[in-house]
Amino acid sequence: MDRTKIGVLVGTCMGGLTVFSTAVEALIQKGYKKSTPFFIPYYITNMGSALLAIDTDLMGPNYSISTAYSTANYCLFSAANHIRKGEAEILVAGGTEAAVMPIGVTGFIARY
Repeated sequence: MDRTKIGVLVGTCMGGLTVFSTAVEALIQKGYKKSTPFFIPYYITNMGSALLAIDTDLMGPNYSISTAYSTANYCLFSAANHIRKGEAEILVAGGTEAAVMPIGVTGFIARY
């Protein structure tokens, strides 16, 4: 198959929350000089799509959508549009999230 016609469109709501949390802890405890230079690349929301495309050598359309709880739906809709327009033959599409950690859960259980 022509890998230039196979793309990846995987979105996420918050990105690398574990990386963010770890970076904040390191900043508070050790200062900015001990922060990882990979903080931003690992935190941005398009890394799921980017790394999947790199690992599978897919070279078609590749980006990420972030629309909170509807992220996966928008990714699937956009993937279908790419195929309809002839911009790709296959798209790996969907959403992902892994905010199941103290700081991620806190926002859902906080009360006034």
